[in-house]
Amino acid sequence: MRGKYVEADAHAAKINRLICDYRKTRLSHLSEAGPKELREAVRATSTKSVVNGNFSDPNLVNNHFATIATDHLYNPQDVLQYYAVLQDVNQDFRPLFEYEIALLLSKVRHTSSGLDDLSYWLFQKCSFGLAGIVTSILNMSVSTGTVPSQWLTAVVTPVPKKPNPTELSDYRPVSVTPIMSRLAEKIFVQQWLRPALLLELLKDQYAVRPTGSTCCATVDGIHHSTLMLENNSYLLTL
Repeated sequence: MRGKYVEADAHAAKINRLICDYRKTRLSHLSEAGPKELREAVRATSTKSVVNGNFSDPNLVNNHFATIATDHLYNPQDVLQYYAVLQDVNQDFRPLFEYEIALLLSKVRHTSSGLDDLSYWLFQKCSFGLAGIVTSILNMSVSTGTVPSQWLTAVVTPVPKKPNPTELSDYRPVSVTPIMSRLAEKIFVQQWLRPALLLELLKDQYAVRPTGSTCCATVDGIHHSTLMLENNSYLLTL
């Protein structure tokens, strides 16, 4: 079916119709069923994936995904040394103002809340009322160099990397941190991280840049691949 997009779409639509017809026929007798029967029927049609019982041990799952998010080669001295080189071009930390935090809170999009369960609409609808408190917390975090422990927690959802996962490594962790944590990250990146980065060091970097995106990275990769194929019969990518 390579290149036959119309035929592929037609086959996909036919498969979807067959699935709908099958489920309609299978569940047609449940029009007058009770809650228990309905739950059992839905449970029977849903797919489940069990990873050798590993999900039955929360500590094992937590340790696995915590290891993925931990850089064991991290050395604070390397960061301090890098910052020391940029001290002469980096601006001093300035305090945040309520008006800019109020504007930022009012633009919070519809997004999932973290472990603190503070919904997006709370920050969006009460932006002016919460601006002073949020500003004080952010300024204190910056001035003391301390990250609140609540910001270091996340709700992790394992998403399968392949159809039939058999190990924990077959799952990709999707971490949702508190909205306050994400707001703080956005402010720090815009006001202090970007000015401290030398553009010549980021010529092949597309993240943490105003004009960077996955689309730019894809276009750049295709461009370089095309140029190399002009003088080579094949191309090996890693």
